[in-house]
Amino acid sequence: MKLRVFLKNNKYEFLALTVNVLVAGVVFRTIPQFVAFIISLVIFISSTFFIIYFRTKDRNFYYYPFDAPGQDQDWVGTGDLNFVRNERCFQITNSFAGFILPKTFNWDDYKYKLDFKITNISLGFIVRAANLSNYVMFQIFADNIKPHIRINGEFVELDLIKFDNNFKLDIWHKLTVFCEKRNIRIIIQDKNNSIDRTFTIPVVIDANVVEKIGDTEKITKKIIQNIDFDFGAVGIRNFSVERALIKNIFVEKL
Repeated sequence: MKLRVFLKNNKYEFLALTVNVLVAGVVFRTIPQFVAFIISLVIFISSTFFIIYFRTKDRNFYYYPFDAPGQDQDWVGTGDLNFVRNERCFQITNSFAGFILPKTFNWDDYKYKLDFKITNISLGFIVRAANLSNYVMFQIFADNIKPHIRINGEFVELDLIKFDNNFKLDIWHKLTVFCEKRNIRIIIQDKNNSIDRTFTIPVVIDANVVEKIGDTEKITKKIIQNIDFDFGAVGIRNFSVERALIKNIFVEKL
């Protein structure tokens, strides 16, 4: 993964290097030295501007190994997102709002991948975040996925996505999420099992709204209409005693 990401992340530099070497070889074999110097200088300057241009364009993927301290600097949120040295990964907990990656705010269709190990209860992951108060969030448990929509800071619980069989919590799993318009495809894999489910973000919902009041939660019925989550950032979320380890976060535009 790291080598593939490195090559992809520096593809314009490798392309410019290849062109420079090829052209320089032809030039120095066929024309006088002074002219060759001028041509080489023009090629070098042009390739530099080529790299700068494509570097300043919007990135179409981001990768965070989360295998060393400080790799969470691009992530915004509240609570605890800390490096765990003995596992060489990060742990997310005590985060009611969660953490999101603002660099993906304007993305619509994308693939979101990470490795995770649940050490207590569940892992929450976020897609389509407009901010820390408005997003779609899924909690992964041993036997189901619980979808939520957060509207203006309030969590709306939707119907469970159930599994045919429970999967083990305290081992590493791979999560792959495809977000295409209002359809969210969720794939969870370990060495022995694979779970593949699809969720469609509703436009109108009549559901339970979970409000946090101090250390307690209050559930009320509400009808919410015209829900618009066609684009938005990715993120992660765990609260209270929920704990999970995460690493190898990769998000790419489709």
